[in-house]
Amino acid sequence: MLTEVEVGEIKSAFKLLHGNVSAVARFVHLDPRTVMRCVRNNFKHARRKPRKPAKHIVERRRLLSSLTRQVERKGSRSWPKYGSARQLTYRYRELTGRETAVKTIHRDLKVLKMKPYVRPKVPTRRAPDIAKRREFASKLRTWAKTKLHRIVFSDESWVDTNERTSRLQYAKRRCDVLPRESKCRWNTCSIMVFGCVGIGFRSPLVILPAKVAKDGVLVPFRLSSDTYIRRCLQPLVPLLLEKKKILQQDGARSHASKQTRSYLSRKGVPVLESWPAYSPDLNAIERCWHDLKLAVGARSPSTQEELIKVTIEEWNNMSQKKIDAHCRHFYNQLQNL
Repeated sequence: MLTEVEVGEIKSAFKLLHGNVSAVARFVHLDPRTVMRCVRNNFKHARRKPRKPAKHIVERRRLLSSLTRQVERKGSRSWPKYGSARQLTYRYRELTGRETAVKTIHRDLKVLKMKPYVRPKVPTRRAPDIAKRREFASKLRTWAKTKLHRIVFSDESWVDTNERTSRLQYAKRRCDVLPRESKCRWNTCSIMVFGCVGIGFRSPLVILPAKVAKDGVLVPFRLSSDTYIRRCLQPLVPLLLEKKKILQQDGARSHASKQTRSYLSRKGVPVLESWPAYSPDLNAIERCWHDLKLAVGARSPSTQEELIKVTIEEWNNMSQKKIDAHCRHFYNQLQNL
């Protein structure tokens, strides 16, 4: 079977040597019969037809496809019955009695166009919580289609000096792989930040640094209703009223308190009501926090002052186009609930 390169060499030599097959064969170091066959095929590259897999291979792949879709359920929880290639290998041996290597299962899964994905982490939800999420989505599906540009997503998050870049690294040897830093947040410099994002909207980042106790130990900052109103909402309310935005906030104590709701009502700020509990996946700003922490971790700040400076810079440098995409994803998630 000639390659495309060899066919091209034969064609060039055939023109150069005026059709002398013996001379062409010596020039390209091939058998004259091979050269003659190529000339008769009009210098076309013969493509080998893919062989059909054997019957037992087809059956194995069909069984693997079925096993990957099997799910265990208990109450409102669900998880894959056979999540790894090794589990699939053991189960296949139990069902068929055939000895099959894990590498063979890996190859079959690749042929089936299946990739090993990291399962996303979600908070534990009870059956009433799931029902409220679906009810919330059914009410907002039609409304959000026309009002999505007015919604502003808000929340707080912790940012620390831990390195949070990619957890994957390609290397030839295991010893060449660099370790990831894994420290408790209280052992590193950390700050709480508050922000709001929307389509074509981004608020200034509010820094709520950790307090320092008398003995020098960092004490985590706890956000009260007074602090939330004074440091987060007061600078934000004029922007919301000017741009006619609707504020989204979750059910945290400082957000859902009577004092906070009364303040927003006096100021005339519309609020997205009935936000379901344990639903950070619906909040577009959580995706922005993820991007922010990756960018801050890549710059590796080491002190509290440096952390604050880097966090503000990366927040301001975040692409508005990416923020808009995160906010539009909220409508897609409503369709899938």
